[in-house]
Amino acid sequence: MDRTIVELTIPFTFIAGGEYMVAVDGKICVISINIEQNHELATMIYRNIQFMGNVTSYPADYHGLFEISRIVMEFPYLIQPTNGDQLFTSAETVCITYLNRLLNVVKYLTKKYWLSPLSPRDLFINNVETVPDKERPRKYQGIGPKFFNPFKLPITEQSQFKREIDQILLKEKTIPFFNSTFLESFNAFDTRRVKEAIILINAAFEGYVADFLKLRLIKKGYTENQAVKNVQRRFSREKGQQDCRRKRGLHKVLTIDFKDVIGKSLGSDDKDLWEKFVYARNKRKNAVHPYISQITEDDAYKTISHILEVMNWIKKQ
Repeated sequence: MDRTIVELTIPFTFIAGGEYMVAVDGKICVISINIEQNHELATMIYRNIQFMGNVTSYPADYHGLFEISRIVMEFPYLIQPTNGDQLFTSAETVCITYLNRLLNVVKYLTKKYWLSPLSPRDLFINNVETVPDKERPRKYQGIGPKFFNPFKLPITEQSQFKREIDQILLKEKTIPFFNSTFLESFNAFDTRRVKEAIILINAAFEGYVADFLKLRLIKKGYTENQAVKNVQRRFSREKGQQDCRRKRGLHKVLTIDFKDVIGKSLGSDDKDLWEKFVYARNKRKNAVHPYISQITEDDAYKTISHILEVMNWIKKQ
């Protein structure tokens, strides 16, 4: 029988050591996890504490920093490079799928709410061995390449913003309220939480649009308080036919309200971008109501990419 054996390291612990059999799409992977203690790191953090036995028993190690997970995964098929990827990249993707399935089940039953999904940044593949049924095994050693930030988010070294950081901290300047949600959407995508990524990027986008309209109204002579109330009215519920109450969607804000405030409407000024916006909002609905349809990683990637394009269009206005 064809097999692929992957040896990898995760520099922390996320579940107990042991052997697990995990099925995904009917294919069972045997996962063996061995936990290695890191007494030296524990001693550096908790000085003057004598650790005996299991180093995570006291004090609690929620982040798994005091242990390393050595993992061997045996798949009942040959992992093949796909979409131009290298073998290690394809193996990494498959491993994450199985490991996160295992982690989710453990989290569900143990109620360990702090457990986070694994991402490519957590896995370090040491060896991949392909074992064809009728051919000689081949072993590939080393640590494979890692690719992050698929959206090309401009990430800057902290030292380059030392002066700005000091000013914000000392002057108690307010950070845009949507910013943390915006950044968390990338983290959710990176850790394979695709539904959360879609919901978060849409929520951040709503905040971005509201903040944009507020600033444009202030430029037109509104006070900040007047601008905030004006934007709140534009996003609030409105009366419909027969005096029933219904929510005013972001579709109207980007058409009617944008036309009113900046003289442009996304719906009429850029049809292609408008379709991308509609796609992103529909995927948000799918993510919030999971029984409508299943959400894939590609759905999340497209949703985030489309919203970034719309945000760029708004920024240019």
